[in-house]
Amino acid sequence: MKNNIQTKSAKRLAQSFGSSIACSTVMYNTEMLPNFRFADDYTINMDWDLEIFGRLWPKAIAAILARLHLRSYSSNEG
Repeated sequence: MKNNIQTKSAKRLAQSFGSSIACSTVMYNTEMLPNFRFADDYTINMDWDLEIFGRLWPKAIAAILARLHLRSYSSNEG
């Protein structure tokens, strides 16, 4: 497992341009998290991407990255 990203700065750099997982899914064990709820603030995953970009980049750059990320989704439409 030496190939895992070890440092916090390397993890931030890897995440700073968006998710490399094209169609991510979340699963959780309701027995271990009986009161878990997703936040209602995020209606689509792009809301979450903008939140993360805003934490890692200045607001203007975060908005540009979010738009570019959104354009990558349009290539999946028939």
